[in-house]
Amino acid sequence: MLLSAVAQDTENHIFSIAFCVFDKENDASWTFFFQKLKPIVEDEPDLCVISDRHISIANVFSHFYNRTHHG
Repeated sequence: MLLSAVAQDTENHIFSIAFCVFDKENDASWTFFFQKLKPIVEDEPDLCVISDRHISIANVFSHFYNRTHHG
């Protein structure tokens, strides 16, 4: 399972921020991923995170990003 984070800049260029490979997508793998992502991407109210809404993302996301919108 490939977990990844990408971003889009003001000129609509998409670039990779982080990625990680796990044997399966679960709470533990997303916790590890968000622990590593948190020092790079700060929890900001004007930040928007878009995901496929996997149940593990929903379980873990708010522990690391409680001010960021998740859709």
